[in-house]
Amino acid sequence: MGQNRAPIRVVIATASPTVREMLRMHLECLGCSVIAEAVNAAQALNLFRSAMPELVMVDTAVPAQNGVDSLALLRAVRDQAPSTTLIVIVSDPADPIAARMTQNESHDFAIDPGDRKCFELMWRGLAAIYPELRRPSAGVTP
Repeated sequence: MGQNRAPIRVVIATASPTVREMLRMHLECLGCSVIAEAVNAAQALNLFRSAMPELVMVDTAVPAQNGVDSLALLRAVRDQAPSTTLIVIVSDPADPIAARMTQNESHDFAIDPGDRKCFELMWRGLAAIYPELRRPSAGVTP
């Protein structure tokens, strides 16, 4: 991280414990701090509003709750904190919500955790926004 710079604070929203763990490990290797994890869109929205992180990662398959779905979550983050970086996690590219989320351009970029190049692409996208991030060591995958 850059000198005297606090880690980039992240909220992850996905129902998959495996994807959450994978993302947390990779983000922490980059020097980010995962401050909260949500299993549904309403919980993610509440965590976003209370923590105001710099980065929010939203799975297209995150369950809706209390009328809040992944699209509503993306819109709320963009409306309430336009400078927050939004990454869409596309766990199921065939999901119609995934297509709508990736086409509406309310996010900074999308990743597919099933793609073996996913985390290199994630690092490149984040490094373009946050140049102070650490580059992962060659050949090291958490």
